[in-house]
Amino acid sequence: MAAVVALGASAGAATVAPGYVDFGKFSPTPGAEFVEVNVNSNLIAMVTSLAKSEPEIADVLGGLKSI
Repeated sequence: MAAVVALGASAGAATVAPGYVDFGKFSPTPGAEFVEVNVNSNLIAMVTSLAKSEPEIADVLGGLKSI
């Protein structure tokens, strides 16, 4: 029974992409503004296509999924 419960718990856990880093929660200092910017794969793909003249940069960007 314990094996079934353990298997079910691991199956429900979210898989994390290789290289993913969780920086936790950021909290601004009192009186300061805080802006969070997320860049998804669509925008990264667009920038990668624009960086074809720089193959090393395009190669690095092509491996990113999210920033």
